[in-house]
Amino acid sequence: DFEGKKNISRESVKFAFADSAAEIKIYYSVDTGGNIKSLNVTEIEAQSSLALVWFNGAEWIKIGGEVDTSERCVKTYTRYLGKYQLRVSPRSTGFKVLTGPVPKIFTPNGDGYNDICSFTYDNPAGVAPTGEVFDIRGRKVAVLTKGAASSSTSGSLVWDGKSSSGGYAAPGVYIWQIKAPGKIFNGTV
Repeated sequence: DFEGKKNISRESVKFAFADSAAEIKIYYSVDTGGNIKSLNVTEIEAQSSLALVWFNGAEWIKIGGEVDTSERCVKTYTRYLGKYQLRVSPRSTGFKVLTGPVPKIFTPNGDGYNDICSFTYDNPAGVAPTGEVFDIRGRKVAVLTKGAASSSTSGSLVWDGKSSSGGYAAPGVYIWQIKAPGKIFNGTV
């Protein structure tokens, strides 16, 4: 559980890292038989079996992360504090959008709350996906950018609610589209 505290009062505060992300690593230990303790998986299976999940306040969301067997950890970059867990969860064999948009309803106005929406993905082939946002009439509004939580095998795309011209898009429903080799994912935000 990663939480922010005020320096003097130690009062808990909610915030997201604005310009960059923090690296979170969750370590695991291995017994003498080569099994990862308390996860019922062998260290050999770690690369294809371990993933990080994040609690968004309502549900646990699989965010993937990069398995580092030499350091015996799973790591990711994130803008959000909160609860994270390391779980046994089979990794995708092909490109897959795991979550998104998070949050589905967001308020990009620069106040630090729900200013961006993000899409996390598993990316075993290591080929970078692209994403775009369209208005309800099909006109291109913006390009999704690579999120801080990106590595060679998993990552995120984000939209800050701004149009390609730099100003905030008008309130409303927008269509997002993510393209990866041989696949297209769509939805609304």
